[in-house]
Amino acid sequence: MARFMVFYATATGAGWIVPKKYVEKVGEDGFKKAPIGAGPYKFVSFDPGIELTLEAFDGYWRKTPSVKRLVFRCIRTRRPGSPR
Repeated sequence: MARFMVFYATATGAGWIVPKKYVEKVGEDGFKKAPIGAGPYKFVSFDPGIELTLEAFDGYWRKTPSVKRLVFRCIRTRRPGSPR
């Protein structure tokens, strides 16, 4: 699941539209710690390997999402034969 969160934050539409001046100001590492964008949800927190939390952005130019909070959690499963 941790790989999914990296994918979600960098390769999907969630990471494509970003303010150029902000990224130039804070750099890539700064952006990873405090990202901003142009979508219906705003960044709340990211605990690598644990969870990513987003909340509905009331100022979104379209309709505010009906789902007010999204939490993507890593759920690790043990494969048969793997150590605990």
